[in-house]
Amino acid sequence: MFIQSLEAYSAARLYALESLKINEEFDDKTGVGDALNLFAALAVAAGDLEKAGRLFGAAQTIYDSIGCKPEKIDQEFLDRYIKEARETMGDEAFEAVFREGKSIRMKDAIAFVRETD
Repeated sequence: MFIQSLEAYSAARLYALESLKINEEFDDKTGVGDALNLFAALAVAAGDLEKAGRLFGAAQTIYDSIGCKPEKIDQEFLDRYIKEARETMGDEAFEAVFREGKSIRMKDAIAFVRETD
């Protein structure tokens, strides 16, 4: 886990919620994907690896749909969490939940975050 304290986790979660809200209001798909990736990283930090895998997959689908990808620095940040989830779950289990997440529509991924956060 890379988050150092409960306070840091709580602050990151609040930031992610605000980011998701704003990006959803403006229909900014890149921003929604970024927010979902942040929630995925937070899920890894909290030990909810299946949720993380689904959210990483959902974010990837959004990026693919608009021909976008995270900035290099953002991808490096995400890769640390993806690696942790993949190593802990195992490749096969991680890929299964990632594929499941890729099938989730954006509005359903947003609802999933709100229901499980």
